[in-house]
Amino acid sequence: MKKQHNQFPSHWEVLFSILYEIIYYLKQLAKQKQESPKYYDTADVMRLLKVSESTVCRLRKRGELEYKKVGGKIYYTPTSIDALMNKSDKK
Repeated sequence: MKKQHNQFPSHWEVLFSILYEIIYYLKQLAKQKQESPKYYDTADVMRLLKVSESTVCRLRKRGELEYKKVGGKIYYTPTSIDALMNKSDKK
C-alpha cells in the first residue's frame, strides 16, 4: 500500500504558523510602546529641552507646553515638546 501524501498542511503546521504571526505582531506592538511614551514628566522635559525646572514651569504657564495633572503630578504631551524642540531648532 502506498501512503498518500496530503496536499494540505497538518493542523500542527497551521497552528504554529498562526502562533508565529501572533508573536511577531505582539513584538512589534511592544517595540512601538517602548519607542514613544504617551506623556513625559517634568524631569523628562528638563532633560529633553536642556532647561531648568523654573523654565519648564514658565513654559507651562505661558501655555507653550500642554500638560495633564494626575494625582498631583504634571505630565506633558509629546506633541508640545516636539513643537518646542522644532521651534528652538529653527532659531
